Amino acid sequence: MKFFNYNKDVTKLLDYIAGITEDMMEYDGEEALDSYTTDFFGEDVRFDLEEGCSKKVIVFSDLGFVIKFDNCGDSEREVDIYNAAVAYGLKDCFPTTTLLCHHNGYQWTYQEIAKAFYRNRREQQEKAKQLKINEEAVEMIWNITNDIPHCTRTDCLSRAWLKIAIDYFGYSRMGKLARFIQTNRINDLHNGNVGFVKDRPVLIDFCGYHWENDYYYDSDED
Repeated sequence: MKFFNYNKDVTKLLDYIAGITEDMMEYDGEEALDSYTTDFFGEDVRFDLEEGCSKKVIVFSDLGFVIKFDNCGDSEREVDIYNAAVAYGLKDCFPTTTLLCHHNGYQWTYQEIAKAFYRNRREQQEKAKQLKINEEAVEMIWNITNDIPHCTRTDCLSRAWLKIAIDYFGYSRMGKLARFIQTNRINDLHNGNVGFVKDRPVLIDFCGYHWENDYYYDSDED
């Protein structure tokens, strides 16, 4: 698996997940999961274990993907949101996200790796300052993305990331993404949940808070 191809290597991922025990998924099971992952993939494959509010993430930086898992439905909600984005013509605003399986009461998903905005925030902020972007348009789009219940000043979308995204995608497309974010109630878009796949701006963690499993997206292409 030195060079990962999802279509060819997904069976290996499923075999890997099938060998993960319930003890490895507990709060104090990180050491056992670390050891198992090293044994399964070999010491030449580097990885990191990360944990958010609802999901745990196994990051395979060299292979270009992450595996997310949780038992509250957030990982599966992300898959539904991604599929909705594809149907709405916004596929390139998200990293590829796919449900792998259900195992030990958890949902396991595959996601194309992306670099979070906060990891080089100052550099990106300086880049945004150099862009000639209409500030009124930025505010209008920003306000749409924040017209969502439970969206606070600490977890709202970065204006710097938004400016870079507007420069990349254009005003019309970002307006469409903003409406999609609002309609699907994707809150919690702080600097760790938006970023880039190479130079392409994307939403990274887009399940939002714990909503019911209903998604209100349009299928038109306006």
